[in-house]
Amino acid sequence: MSKTALMAFERFVCGPLENNVFLALDEQKKVGAIIDPALGSNVALKMAKEIGIKIQLILNTHGHPDHTIEDAFIKKETGAKLAIHKLDEYRLKENSKIVTPYIQAEHQLVKADQNLKTVKSSKLALLN
Repeated sequence: MSKTALMAFERFVCGPLENNVFLALDEQKKVGAIIDPALGSNVALKMAKEIGIKIQLILNTHGHPDHTIEDAFIKKETGAKLAIHKLDEYRLKENSKIVTPYIQAEHQLVKADQNLKTVKSSKLALLN
């Protein structure tokens, strides 16, 4: 029987649309995930660095531009894998072509490393 790891979560409200950005942490393994980075990557990455967490995963719950705007930056900074639901993956490419008046940042093209399907279980392993 394997020992169950406890996950901790931190929530930040960021950007002009006040998006919820989550940092999921496995404090024992010192790894974590950023969920829906929005414009909160600096806050999440700073906290991860301060507590010695390596970001391994970027998880987008959906593909709206206000949630995916900093995916490319986080991938470059951390080497983390990017995961998004398979039905929203096309938005990553589309978002790089549009200008949104409420986001004053360039949306860079980024590709998903993992295509997620609907989760029908109460357990989801995000991290190695």
